[in-house]
Amino acid sequence: MTSLIEKEGYNVVSRNSMLKGINAVFEENPDCIVTDLLMPDGDGFTILKELSRKEINIPVIVLTADFQQETIDLCKELGAFEIIQKE
Repeated sequence: MTSLIEKEGYNVVSRNSMLKGINAVFEENPDCIVTDLLMPDGDGFTILKELSRKEINIPVIVLTADFQQETIDLCKELGAFEIIQKE
């Protein structure tokens, strides 16, 4: 199935774990990252921390059902570009 983003000419890469996602960032150098906070082997906070530690400035959009102010503030503090509540 081709997504709308792929039809518009963006390269879409999908990974099903935090470690695979982090490795894909280093290998693929994407223009943007969309991540959930909860993953089978880690969390979006770790991705944000790793990007910051490596001084990688790629916009990160975080999806989360945990839309508490504390979570939003931590995501922003760690460098998230946007936080979107999922239902």
